[in-house]
Amino acid sequence: MRIISLLLLASFLFVTACDFKDAVPEDTAKDDMLVTDDEDFLAMMIPHHEEAIKSSEAIVAKSTNTELKEFAQKVINAQTTEVESMKGWATTWFQGVDTEDYESMMPELSMLSGDELDQAYIEAMIDHHQEAVDFAQDIKKYSNRKEILGLADSIISTQSAEIDTLESMKN
Repeated sequence: MRIISLLLLASFLFVTACDFKDAVPEDTAKDDMLVTDDEDFLAMMIPHHEEAIKSSEAIVAKSTNTELKEFAQKVINAQTTEVESMKGWATTWFQGVDTEDYESMMPELSMLSGDELDQAYIEAMIDHHQEAVDFAQDIKKYSNRKEILGLADSIISTQSAEIDTLESMKN
């Protein structure tokens, strides 16, 4: 009985010592999304916001849903201001940031219309906003810049509320 207990203990210790992040496929590991410094956060968040602006502009231009158009215009207004701030910080703190590695997550909306356009935007923007919230929560663990922390708090509160709004607009 003592040998079995020791074997179970040894197995438990071995299993808990393993790094399971490597066992998870790369595209599903949360750590792939992790930002650990201000420069990485800005390099990711600037094009992320620019993508949301572009998609929202398509809604303002093509949607017939007044409520959704008003929502999209608010996204454009808020995130344009945030992009301007982030670009200024990136220039001041890092002499700019490389945004080349950003991978688009919004669908191409230009070929869609009507309810298909609206629902594609809503579904994609929910995921898009959730990713921004996740990144904002991550950077709060690492940043000590009041500007970044303030932006992170704003993203978390604003985009969490917008996710709720978008959820209520789903068909």
